[in-house]
Parts: sequence; C-alpha cells; structure tokens
Amino acid sequence: MKRTRKRPRQSSPTRSSSPPGPSDARAQSTESDPIDPDIVVMDDDRSTAPRTSRSNSGRELTDAEELRRAQRIASNAVSAVYAHYGVPELSTQKDKKGRYMIAYPCNMCNERMHRPTYDSSCSNLLKHVSGCLIKQQDTTGNQSLASLGVSGTGDIDPREVNQLCALWCAEAARPFSALADESHKKLLHPTILKNLPSAKVLSRSIHMIYTAFQDSYREVLKKHVGAMYLGADAWQSPNGHDILGIVIYRLVEKDGAKFELEAMPLDFVWLVKSHTGKYLAETLRLVVEKFGVQDKICGIVTDNVSNNSSMVAELKKFKWPRFKGDPHWIRCFAHILNLIVQSILRPFGKVVKKSIDTGDLDNTSEEGSNDGDAEVQICRYSDNASTCDKDEPDDVEDSEDDGNETQETELLAEDIVDLSDEDEEEDAYTSASCKHTLPKFHAIARKLRKSPNSKAEFLLLCEEQECTKPHNIKRDVRTRWNSTYFQLEGIIRCEKAILIWQKHRKYGLARHSTVVFDGFLRTLEYRFVEYSSIRRIFDKK
Repeated sequence: MKRTRKRPRQSSPTRSSSPPGPSDARAQSTESDPIDPDIVVMDDDRSTAPRTSRSNSGRELTDAEELRRAQRIASNAVSAVYAHYGVPELSTQKDKKGRYMIAYPCNMCNERMHRPTYDSSCSNLLKHVSGCLIKQQDTTGNQSLASLGVSGTGDIDPREVNQLCALWCAEAARPFSALADESHKKLLHPTILKNLPSAKVLSRSIHMIYTAFQDSYREVLKKHVGAMYLGADAWQSPNGHDILGIVIYRLVEKDGAKFELEAMPLDFVWLVKSHTGKYLAETLRLVVEKFGVQDKICGIVTDNVSNNSSMVAELKKFKWPRFKGDPHWIRCFAHILNLIVQSILRPFGKVVKKSIDTGDLDNTSEEGSNDGDAEVQICRYSDNASTCDKDEPDDVEDSEDDGNETQETELLAEDIVDLSDEDEEEDAYTSASCKHTLPKFHAIARKLRKSPNSKAEFLLLCEEQECTKPHNIKRDVRTRWNSTYFQLEGIIRCEKAILIWQKHRKYGLARHSTVVFDGFLRTLEYRFVEYSSIRRIFDKK
C-alpha cells in the first residue's frame, strides 16, 4: 500500500506587535474587496450618498436637483443601458406623487421614456432598447428591390395611396370596384394592398382633387389668349342619375411652336330637375362663370335635340361678348350621322308598329320613343346595360334590348290568351282589359326606372300612404317567366301612391284597374307557387 505524503503546513506570518497603520488598512481593504468593473467608484463624497430623493440634511430635492442627479448617473454609465439614450431631460409628465419625471430620449427611435425620480430601476429602459433592436433587425432583413439597384420599383408613401388610386380610376375611366378585383390585386404594390381605399374613400378623394385643381386651372384659363369652345352632353348613369358633362376645348401651344387641341372636362353636374332649355342653360352658365371664361366662349357643341335648341336661345340672353346664340351653335356631326342612318334603316326593320285603339291610352308614341326628347337622349347610352337602383336592392332586373322594351306597350290581340273560354263575358280580366291596362303598368315601371326624380317623389308618396314595403314596381321582361306576377304584385301593393303620383291621363290608372287584376294576380300566384314547388323537387334530385 502506497503511503501518501503530507504537505508541509505553511507557516503563517508572524503578527507584528505594533498596530497596523492607516496605510496598511487601506492596503488590506483594497486586496480583500476587488473592484466590480460595472461600478465606477467616485472619489468625491457624492458617490457615497444614498440614492434617495432627499439630501443629507433630509430636505427633499427639487426638480432641478433631481435632473442633475439623473444626468450624473447617466454620464457615469452605472448601467450599460444608458449608452442607448441621450442626455436625460425633465419631462412634462408627472408621477403619481405629483412630481415631474425624468425623460430619457432613445437614440434609435427618438421616443422618450419617462421614469419617476424615486425609481432607480432600469428594467423599462432595457425593455424598450430590446424592442428597438428587434425592429432594427427586421428592417435591415427586409430590403426593397430599389435598395438593391433594381429599377422600376420604389418605396410608396402610404399617405399617397388614396391619391394614386383615385387618379388611376379617373384617368383610366375605371369603376371603383376594379381596385378590389382579386386578379388586379396581384399586380399591385404591397404598400397599396395594405392601404387599399374603399369606394366611398375614392369618391371623396376625387372630389377633393377636383376642388384643389379648380383654382390652378382657373389661372391657366385666365392667361389663355384665343378662342374657347364648350362641349355639353347628358347621359344616365347605371344607377339612374342624369349627368350633364361640360368640356372646354382650346388650342395650346407646345414646344416647337406647335399647337394641339386640348379637351378638359370642367364639371359633371347631377341634373335634379326636368331637362328644360332654361334649366340646362342656367346650369351651364354657373359652370362657365365659376371658371371665369364667359368672355372667351366662341361656340358650343351639342347634339341636335330640341331642348338644346332652347338652351342655346337662353344662353344668348346672358349676352356673352363672343357668343351670339344659334350662329355659334355647332351640331354634333356624329349624332346627325346616327339619325340619318336610323332613318335609312327604319323601313328595313323587322318590327312593324301597329295601331291599337286603347281608349284613354293614346296611340301616339311615348315620350321615350321620340328621338328629340331630352330623357331619351340621356337614357340611350344605358339601354344595353343592366341598371338597378342601389337604394332599392329588390328592384334588380335583367337587361334587355330597348327595341323589345318599346314594344311592350303594343300588345296584339293574338299575344293575349283569354283566361277562360267557357264564359268570356263574365270574366273580370279579358283580352280587352289586359290591352288597356297592362301597357300602363309597363309605362309606370319604366318611368320609375329611368327617372330618379319621379322615383324619389313616388317613394315619398308610398311613405305618406303607408304602403307595404318594398316601394318599387318591377319590370315585366321577356327573360323572366314570373316577371308579370311580380309587377302586378307591386302595382297592387303601391296602389294608393300610384293613383296620386301618376296624374298623366295617358298613363293614369282607373280605380277599378287594380280590382280587375286582383283576381288575375291570385291566379298567377297559384301557378307561381305550384311551379316553384315542382322546381324545388327537381332541384333536390
């Protein structure tokens, strides 16, 4: 067995019999207490003072003294977190004791962190710095193509998204709903996708841009030297509003002494009254005087309708210096050519109108069939489009050709089948009664569809007469087998309002008309329910 050797015990130094001096005491304390690298030892007496809001004499420190104390601690770098903040400042916010706090401005985000004077903890300062470091790393990790030298793209300010989208819709004549199309979203910038505006915001933005543009363009027109011409036309929007568009034409000198024809829309006015020549002339005058160009107008271009002729006569009364009325009225050549072609092709048409004696329903053509009528001139551009009033979601109809629509009022005898062959004389609804009344129903539904002003008046009457909702009359179209039933249902539902609203003797309803068709409606309702039940059975199979 191996013996272990003992280590010789070290002899301790002999103690001096004399007491240690002051220098020895300082040396022993220095050797026994090593210095912490995170703590700065101050030589002055202020470093030994406790961290309280009171001085050595027990007096509470003032705000200025607290600020100097916080600045001294931050400059001494007692904690490494102070390196991420600037010089402490006296905050305008107060703590729960009513004392002003100390604000530490962050060097990375310039945000100020507030700390009470009685709190010496750095936890909130550390938490804020760590959050800023994470955000900084995410920003550097996601680099844009423009920062890498790829041309054709760049950063987009989110505040400019509404303006960019509004300009795109206005300049390209795109509907507001086109922005929300899924296939279109794939082509958009991520910033635009994140801040994509709604249709209401786009409409409001376009109005704001137009208002801001008016002042600048008014100065441009004021400095223009030369003649100016107006162009005016009206149409009906898909939601049934009549709009008057006014455009100004002028020659603009470009670089190289070249002239180009500029066409600039001045305004789009919603026509809320009947389209008389006086009303159109007054609307046109307000727009022209708003831009201050009444002294430079040399002519006006419109289509060849009768109300435009009276409008030009009314414009002459305003006594504009360079506009003399009818001699300066330029008829639209395209519109005249269209009328010529229609006149040439009319004898070759397949549909031949036949005269039907309908009693109080005159044989003369309706207001909508005359090419010179104002409402037809406005409505013709929306004939092939499906129009529905957004305020009345139930009034959604299938679009159909206008030629078919004009023939709805001309029912031939062979087109109406007698409902009873056994006792025709005792029938409440016969072929003659249908020929007299059904065209009136069609005319009422068509007028409500094409005239927003008439429909607004009709809705008010329905409210006053307490008619059952919905307050609308559906159109009877050939593409729906049950459209006649829905139209008669609406006529009977709004009977009281119709008798007051439709005062025209040509389309006015006799009080017995709805009574006559009440039985007819019950018959259609029975067939409608029966067919719907059969259809549901086949759908389940």
